[in-house]
Amino acid sequence: MPVSDQLVRENIQAHLQGGEQLRHFAYGVKQPPIWLIALGFLFGIIPGVIIVATGTKEFYVALTDRRLLLLRVKNMKRILPEGHREYALGSVPPVRSKAGGLFGHLWIDDPLQPFAAKFHRMGMKDNREQVVAIAQALAR
Repeated sequence: MPVSDQLVRENIQAHLQGGEQLRHFAYGVKQPPIWLIALGFLFGIIPGVIIVATGTKEFYVALTDRRLLLLRVKNMKRILPEGHREYALGSVPPVRSKAGGLFGHLWIDDPLQPFAAKFHRMGMKDNREQVVAIAQALAR
């Protein structure tokens, strides 16, 4: 089920500083390693589903005129405070992206806390395009 742009904007808005402008945003997920998911399904449907359901983390990624924000969300609606990470634009580690047929991917090559997530084309309107726009803006 797609996430509405308005819901994402409202959730991100609470984390913006005074006068900060939102440029791009996307909704993505970080899933457990595929080998772990496959192992769970080897033991049956239920163990595989449990691994996917409990191991999948959801994120909003937002680029503003000042910062890159990574906001952990739960159930696509509630932002978890412990899942908030930010980078000032001048100190963002190298960022890579790829837009495939079904998913867009974003990698942040932070040596201390690397980040990788995938962004489904049905996750939000223009989700893949937003991820690519974020990566391109940060590459400048």
